[in-house]
Amino acid sequence: MASSISSRVAPLPLGPLPVLFAASAAWLAWLVPADVTMGDSGEIGSASYVLGVAHPTGFPFDLLLLRAFVFLPFGSIPFRQNSCVALVSAAAVTAVAAITLALCARIGIRDWSARVGAVLGVAALLTFRTFLGTALGVEVYSTALLLTACAALAVLGGERTEALIWPLLGLSCGAHVVGGLLMLPLVAAVLLGRRRPLLGLLPRVACVLATALVIAYLPLAARREPPLDWGDPSTLSALFAHLTAARIRSSFAHEMFGGGPRTLPSLLLASQLSEHAILFAPALLGGVALFMRARRAFLVLALALTLDLAYAVWINPMGIADRQLGHASGAILAIFAALGVADLCARSTRYAILRWLAPASALLLAAALCTSTRWPTLADGYVLGERHGSGGPASELPPRSVYLCTSDSACASGLWSAHVEHVRPDLVVMPAQHLWDHAVLRKLRPRLRALHLELPTDEPSQPQARAALAARMVRELVARAAVQPVLFESDDPVARASRRWRIAPAAAAPLLQVLQTSADPGAMDAAISQTNALLRARFGPIGPTSTLARDAWCDAYGTLGKSALLAGDAGHAVLAFRRAVATAPEHASNYSNLGVALEAHGDLLGAFGATKRAIDLDPTRATAWANLARLSMRIATPEDTQKILAAARSFDIHDPRLERLASELEAHGVSGSTEK
Repeated sequence: MASSISSRVAPLPLGPLPVLFAASAAWLAWLVPADVTMGDSGEIGSASYVLGVAHPTGFPFDLLLLRAFVFLPFGSIPFRQNSCVALVSAAAVTAVAAITLALCARIGIRDWSARVGAVLGVAALLTFRTFLGTALGVEVYSTALLLTACAALAVLGGERTEALIWPLLGLSCGAHVVGGLLMLPLVAAVLLGRRRPLLGLLPRVACVLATALVIAYLPLAARREPPLDWGDPSTLSALFAHLTAARIRSSFAHEMFGGGPRTLPSLLLASQLSEHAILFAPALLGGVALFMRARRAFLVLALALTLDLAYAVWINPMGIADRQLGHASGAILAIFAALGVADLCARSTRYAILRWLAPASALLLAAALCTSTRWPTLADGYVLGERHGSGGPASELPPRSVYLCTSDSACASGLWSAHVEHVRPDLVVMPAQHLWDHAVLRKLRPRLRALHLELPTDEPSQPQARAALAARMVRELVARAAVQPVLFESDDPVARASRRWRIAPAAAAPLLQVLQTSADPGAMDAAISQTNALLRARFGPIGPTSTLARDAWCDAYGTLGKSALLAGDAGHAVLAFRRAVATAPEHASNYSNLGVALEAHGDLLGAFGATKRAIDLDPTRATAWANLARLSMRIATPEDTQKILAAARSFDIHDPRLERLASELEAHGVSGSTEK
């Protein structure tokens, strides 16, 4: 007889769940943007639309789900796909509330106290920035969280429903890897709860394999040779490499398992859970209550939390800064806090004075979480469309151009413009850093042959060799730019390939640099004026207020400033970086880059002040310290420079530039470095 972690649990109280789902879905639907959003949304959405292959690990379950929503008869295509993710996110939030109610029943809380806890759990997850950041645009994290939460509910439902965990485990193979990882404690709980865990193992394995067939989409899609085919997983070995993210692991091997500089920030961030520090006290109470009355359920949740944090810190620390990880950790924190509040409300019924005070306080806490959250605005949803979408720069590019993008947002929106909206089917969009990939190059073979460009015969396996091959392909494309226009999203590939270029005098100016023979100050002046006009038209005299909008427009001005510096136009660089500082004054890199521009313009005192402000905002920036020390050598005494170098060492800044300045205090005229 099975004895799972929930075999003695009463039927799940479903009363508040439909209301919570309707409220969550309605609120998220209200916030859904109508355009392509940040990060990978354009790439994943485009891959879904053309039935192609997205970046590892492919996410076939998400791609098929997104493709199904395209057939809905309302809104634009990105709005339909964003609505799909919002609906999945609402379902995940409701599943977390259902887990809370089930665990409350497990520890003997069955009245209105459990419902108060469920409401707090919903508010806690909805206001968790990491969750909310991927709940409104095309991403894959809400799907993984929903599958994991449904598996937990299947186990909590006892013998009647726990068999559902096996098809869910198979489906998780087609979602983000975190979903399958966090189901392992649930699988262990089911198997260890049986007297003979191996009995009936074959049907379970068959069930997992049957639903895991969703990954067959990847080789079938690759064999169609779609416009988007990341990694070309058409063979068994290529499919295995894609599902295990072999290329990403090899490229970031130095960052994994504590080997890179991001590990310490990852540990300190703890997946951004500290932003919900107000929930730590009730979460501790909920954890104690669950440990005392349902120890096996507590251990499963604690193990899942440990696995999620371990994956974020040790396996994929690269995703912390972009808030791509920690969704499950936020959900588990919400569950523990909800249990703590429910337990307090249940205990308060014993005392007349606390009978209404405890639930009122819990609901006020939920209201405080909602009112203190910076909810996305419509401007957030459209700003990327204005900067990258078909109605912006892509429509202004020369015919049959080759567009080399470097950021996720620009590549994704370029692919969307070319393959989904079909406004620029003549445009070739490819990530500059992946020009070593044969699957990418194969799509470009007709165009590259027209340019008489020799394709590489071998695909390198080492990251350094891949980077060298990509750089060589960029240089060869640049050399043939007179035959066919080659455009770049940012200054990085251009700076490595050639210094003979200028800003395009078109609506594309804030983002794209075109290879030319000379710089044109008039084009830069027009670019800054166009960007100013677009910003005023969108936000009025106040300017953008949300974090996403400020970051996007600050990046546009920063791109112009770096372009002007590389073209030797210090005056326009100062203008652009001053606008970047005014748009997002919280970014240290803006002040650091403004200091470099002011120095090039001859204003050494202004450069010193701007660089000092950058260090005040973020004292860990080695470039800012090196620039400040060099400026000090030009306008101050050697003793003052020594103090700056000592201050840098006090922040544990070790940089070759600082060491060189320390040994050559009398040297002058070293040029500065802008920050990325």
